[in-house]
Amino acid sequence: MIDDVHRPALVSKNGIVYPTFLVDGRVAGLWSITRTKTSATLALKPFRPVARRLHAELSHEGERLLRFVEDDATTFAITGLGRT
Repeated sequence: MIDDVHRPALVSKNGIVYPTFLVDGRVAGLWSITRTKTSATLALKPFRPVARRLHAELSHEGERLLRFVEDDATTFAITGLGRT
């Protein structure tokens, strides 16, 4: 489920669908991964501020994603939530 106001942010002009993350079953923002030789960073771009009580859970799930996708990295980071 996604709010109509956020729908245009999900697809590029060329039809590429951007990766999203959910909060309470609703699309809450976009994410991307950047990689250096030894580290992987997940950047979350929420559509609106995420409740502080959810930061730890999103960080935990984000790190699981990073460890799966970038399994040869040695350090992992999550950005975009502010301080937890």
